[in-house]
Amino acid sequence: MNGFYHVVENLYQDTEDQVATATQLTQFRSSHGIFRRPVAKAAASTVPAWLNFGASMSELQELLCEFLVKQQARVMQNGIGACLVSYRMTDIAV
Repeated sequence: MNGFYHVVENLYQDTEDQVATATQLTQFRSSHGIFRRPVAKAAASTVPAWLNFGASMSELQELLCEFLVKQQARVMQNGIGACLVSYRMTDIAV
């Protein structure tokens, strides 16, 4: 989780945004709100589904989108192997 908080602190300079993002992660991981719905649980393993259901958690959604954009850029520049070595999904994955 240290990696997650490092990314949050770098993406959001405002402490309130950092707290909102951490709170949203907790809500997502514990299946609160929209993530409690059966369709959201069934689709939880797919990124497109998360992006659809995550609209109610704008800070966390922005963090995920930023991460995916950087991942794609690394793949395009260095190939998939370098991308997978650069980031450990368990550091920031939900």
